[in-house]
Amino acid sequence: MKNVLIVLTQGDYHGVPAVEAVQLAMVLATFDVTISLLFKDAALMLLLPPDEPVNKSQIHISAFIKPLRNMVESFEFYDIENYYVLNSDQNLAYCRQSPYPITPIHFNRAFVAQFDHILSF
Repeated sequence: MKNVLIVLTQGDYHGVPAVEAVQLAMVLATFDVTISLLFKDAALMLLLPPDEPVNKSQIHISAFIKPLRNMVESFEFYDIENYYVLNSDQNLAYCRQSPYPITPIHFNRAFVAQFDHILSF
């Protein structure tokens, strides 16, 4: 079985590439690919529960894009359970308030070596 790390760097309402990255994770998981997710930068907001308010005045929103936080909530149905954040981000409010099991990591050669493929969006 393949082991894929998807690095997410875009958050809710950041456009079609962010949505496609989340959809790719779900599609690969349906084909028995082990998916792990690394949340960084704006993607850290995806770790909040879908009902948690976000200051949308700072977000460029497109009405046709489904909020990604709703999609992240459905990852459990795809057996996507490995959520990572950088050690430097683990004390941010997004990580502290997250209902998901988050593992802080050092993004180094040893961590990268665990995966067959790494995709970044």
